[in-house]
Amino acid sequence: METSIELEQATDLSRRILDAANKLFSDQPVLPPIQHACSQFESQCHDIILGRGVNMLTIAVIGAKGQGKTWVVRQLILDTAVRSKLPSGVLAHEATTKLVWIGATAPTELDVQQERFEYCPPSGLTDLSTGYMLLDTPGSTDSDSRAAEVGRKALSLTPIQLLVIRRDQLRSSVTSPLVNRSEGVLCIPIITAVSPREVSLSQLEMYASPTGGAQSETPLHRDLQRWLQMIHDSAPTSKILTPVLVEDFEATGDEETAGKRLREQVAKRLNSQSLAELGETRADRLSAAKQRLMSQVHHLLESTAPQLSRAVHRLVSESQQLPNRVVESVLGSPVILETAVRARLRAQVVSDTSPIWFPYRTTISLLSMTQGAWDRLLLAMTGSIPSIFGTLVTWAKNIQQSRKVDWELQEGLRDRLNRQIEDQLIPMQQQFHRALTRVRSNHPSISNEPGRVVLRGIEELQSRSQSLFESVMQRNRASRWSLMLTALVGTAIFWGLLIGPIVAIYRQYFLACYNSFMNQATDVGSFPHPSPAMLATSVFLSFIPLLLYSMLTLSSFVRRSKIERISRGLIEQLHSLVNELQTNGILRLDFEDSILEKAQFLLSLDSQNDR
Repeated sequence: METSIELEQATDLSRRILDAANKLFSDQPVLPPIQHACSQFESQCHDIILGRGVNMLTIAVIGAKGQGKTWVVRQLILDTAVRSKLPSGVLAHEATTKLVWIGATAPTELDVQQERFEYCPPSGLTDLSTGYMLLDTPGSTDSDSRAAEVGRKALSLTPIQLLVIRRDQLRSSVTSPLVNRSEGVLCIPIITAVSPREVSLSQLEMYASPTGGAQSETPLHRDLQRWLQMIHDSAPTSKILTPVLVEDFEATGDEETAGKRLREQVAKRLNSQSLAELGETRADRLSAAKQRLMSQVHHLLESTAPQLSRAVHRLVSESQQLPNRVVESVLGSPVILETAVRARLRAQVVSDTSPIWFPYRTTISLLSMTQGAWDRLLLAMTGSIPSIFGTLVTWAKNIQQSRKVDWELQEGLRDRLNRQIEDQLIPMQQQFHRALTRVRSNHPSISNEPGRVVLRGIEELQSRSQSLFESVMQRNRASRWSLMLTALVGTAIFWGLLIGPIVAIYRQYFLACYNSFMNQATDVGSFPHPSPAMLATSVFLSFIPLLLYSMLTLSSFVRRSKIERISRGLIEQLHSLVNELQTNGILRLDFEDSILEKAQFLLSLDSQNDR
């Protein structure tokens, strides 16, 4: 039951690809190759997960035709009767054209036209400390296409593969397709027909110093390094063990010794591994099979429907870049963002200044509301009617601008994203449908109407953008001690200048009160009665230095360099936020367009493969 569920989950990708391809291309020429690729993938998943009913380790001997695969298999078989049933050679009647299972248990679903089973007791195989079966595979380059396909299909059956290649073929690419299709396995390269001299030099290399020398520059060493690098590039998830060199026994005339050394070296390498773990490599092999399928389908579409591919890629790229561009246009605008930062800094200075610092706090509040009209404010204090009117107009504009900034921070993202969708994405979506219509010219009756474009996650973006703005402004607010110090100085300036006339008036008042208490001749006229003009003049003269001082302190707290620094930091964090929401799939543009969705799925297979 669990195996069936695992198989169903593994083949879900091919079902989705087939469904999308059928809806998009119907009877177009690109459809049969996609169907064939999906069929091969499902067959590979079946072999990887079910293993043809063989509940033991399987070891496949693979390679191109004529490399000595069957000879290697025969050397691993100790039972002479079984060995005699496996002829090897270069002649047509000696070549392996069927997949041969060798072991104690027959596989299920044996195809007698393409496979055969040879019974061999465990004692008849080279001892590897665990039970196993051998697979002798047809050459992947066999001129018989059916035999070559059988050899390629066998690659998904085993977690351990012995890759056989002749010494004179190391510079060729005959093994590249095999290696790519067998990714995720344990591989032991076996190099056959190596000259006795090169085998001797190779054995000397084992004792050479790490600094190298002439021995490390032998032609065999260089060819092996290039070939092993090719294997690693083609199958990066496979584990490649140290190659086994097989001496050319036709040159030495000692086949028995060559076979004995081969058995010893293969057993040594496999016994150094945890064979129980190697039998559980299904996940890696399934992943490799999925990657091959996705790449194959992607390249088929790129080559057969380039216009459709370009339209989808352009649309997807635009939909991914759109949120970042809109964030930059709304919050990245120098006018909007810097105005918002400046207004918040001024508000924080006013709110964090205690009311006890009168009239300093009142002064900076007034200056905050009349930002941009301080010159007219000074003139208005002299009684200039036009300046008073200009100051009031500027105050009203500041309030209006603050409201606009608040709206931009809260609703501007949604509004501008919707406008960008209408101006840019919808025309691209229509262009995709026109390209698809040209591809499906044989089936004009199929519905091809664009669907809606829906923005997801904008509420999350708005909420987190606002929270980010608040947290950044909280970190950059003026410190309490600096606000208290400036407030103390400002208050001292005002009261220090106004204290003179106040002290003079109270001094006369106290003197008149004293005389009155002491029953001296006193009338009401002896009490001070300063004129309102004198008091107003005193307040005005004391307020002017305070106003100038407050302008300096407020300008210092809301200086341009600080605003620009905060704005740059906000932009970087907002872009990071957008990227995070896009990566997590929260902020996205969904096309409620089933045809476009399927095309996007198929053409994004290669990017999924890269991940």
